[in-house]
Amino acid sequence: MKNRPHLAMLSRHFYRAKALQAVYAFRTSGSVDTAALDKSYTYHINHLNLLATLQLDALLRFVSITATMQLEAKSKFMPTPDELNPSPNLSRNAFIARLQANYELSSRLEAVVPVPGVDAILRKASRDYRETTLYKQYAALPKPTFADDKEQTLCLYKFLMNNEPLTYLFASRSLLWEGDYHQVAQQGYALLRTVNEDSPQDLPMPPVYDQRVPKERDDYLFGRQLMLETVHQFDSHRQLIEKHLHRWEYERISLLDLIIINMAIVELTTCPTIPALVTIDEYVELAKEFSSDKSRLFVNGIIDHIVADLRNQHLIEKD
Repeated sequence: MKNRPHLAMLSRHFYRAKALQAVYAFRTSGSVDTAALDKSYTYHINHLNLLATLQLDALLRFVSITATMQLEAKSKFMPTPDELNPSPNLSRNAFIARLQANYELSSRLEAVVPVPGVDAILRKASRDYRETTLYKQYAALPKPTFADDKEQTLCLYKFLMNNEPLTYLFASRSLLWEGDYHQVAQQGYALLRTVNEDSPQDLPMPPVYDQRVPKERDDYLFGRQLMLETVHQFDSHRQLIEKHLHRWEYERISLLDLIIINMAIVELTTCPTIPALVTIDEYVELAKEFSSDKSRLFVNGIIDHIVADLRNQHLIEKD
């Protein structure tokens, strides 16, 4: 495989968040089937690739639908002068043509079934987009350059990814996508930016999670192991946590905060190459994202005390 374009891949923070969500769902379900938990995690990560492909499909589908709508307008009983002579710039967009000719992206697009109802939403989006100043300036260009075409396509992609009906449609297709929609869209935007005028047809256009890339595979396995170890060791950490609960009862701690603390303990004790300060910062941030400011302060204090305790016991040696 050719070198993958330089992209902002899914971060380890993202995988920590996915592990947290998976453990929370597991604990609240009352299930004891860790094999099902493992399968669900894998499905969720791979499902992001389907979302990414459908987002790119919406971009190319929009261009095709716009061309069809322009032809339809010409056939009206009394078309306006603009309808009789629409700008051909978008349908002739060289950047779009480069995407359509890409081997890997074409293969991905052929493997998916469009979300039902997407064409109707894109028709409405096309009417709205062609009323924007951005599009009108582009449509007025007598002969757009490749750079013009690329800039317009990137702006169009952002317009579509922020289109509320389209966002809602995709989120209703899968509940797994609701929280990840915009992050995956950002990955797609970064991917589009790698395409240039001299890009070959076999330029890699990889999915959001590409298991062929060692770094991505390692990060995926990091999140998976974190999730499984947190589930397996959850009850065994209770004594360590209770030791540092000054004037607080274990049963009063929210499940979410308990999972965050447990995950931090797992990372501290099983990931020797990750500095303790990094781990503390990551889980305080997760508490901020998924819980509350009060929880953030609580989690920070408990983990700080646990780190000191583990160091005194020589159970962690890292900084």
